Amino acid sequence: MTPSNANPERSHLIWGGLALIVIGGIFLARNFDLVYFGRHWWAFFLLIPLFYTFSAYQRHRRAAGGKFTPEARNSFIGMLSIAFIMCVFLFELRWHAVWPVFIIIAGVSMLLGPRH
Repeated sequence: MTPSNANPERSHLIWGGLALIVIGGIFLARNFDLVYFGRHWWAFFLLIPLFYTFSAYQRHRRAAGGKFTPEARNSFIGMLSIAFIMCVFLFELRWHAVWPVFIIIAGVSMLLGPRH
């Protein structure tokens, strides 16, 4: 089966499976004291929707022949937003200091919007 006619449902399973493997590996490393997480260790579960939106981004790009469609843009912006939220929790950043990043993400979304 070539990537161009791959089953999109299979793609979700692959990325979902990879997300769970990464999360399991992170927790395994934590149990052996190879890494330390603060009180927001649960933020790693945001990798699941992050991998899902990455899968959707790839699917939209592949369906459009590699072009950056509005659907691909929406998936890309979703990935940025989820990754940012995960970083805020993992690095214990202060929301009142980093909230302008959401305005920047909105600006990036507008710049990547449809061209007339």
